[in-house]
Amino acid sequence: MSGYTWKHRSQIQPAPILQISGLNDEVVPYDGSMSRSGGWGGAPHQQTIMDFWSKLNKTRTAEVVQISDRTTAHYYRKGTNDHEVWHYKVKGFGHRIPGTRELGDTAFDIVWQFFSKY
Repeated sequence: MSGYTWKHRSQIQPAPILQISGLNDEVVPYDGSMSRSGGWGGAPHQQTIMDFWSKLNKTRTAEVVQISDRTTAHYYRKGTNDHEVWHYKVKGFGHRIPGTRELGDTAFDIVWQFFSKY
């Protein structure tokens, strides 16, 4: 989520969200230290964004699953219109698509598992 979108988040409607975050991402830093240059306007901490989506979607359950030694999945479920928020955190990973070693499945499989619900 860009800094601009975050600043105008009061206008956002509930929606299903899937986020796969490399904790060593230097392009979109997990800790919210993203530069305001390049038109993105900075960005808040990724967990702050996921908390926002979980609250907006009024999710009622949260589950944490250790996928691998490097990856933890956070599933927020039973939200408005059955919307879910899935947040994968990959340790030691940057701004690229993780593979089966990190996620168990391919990122493409996870994307399909998530969005095929909607």
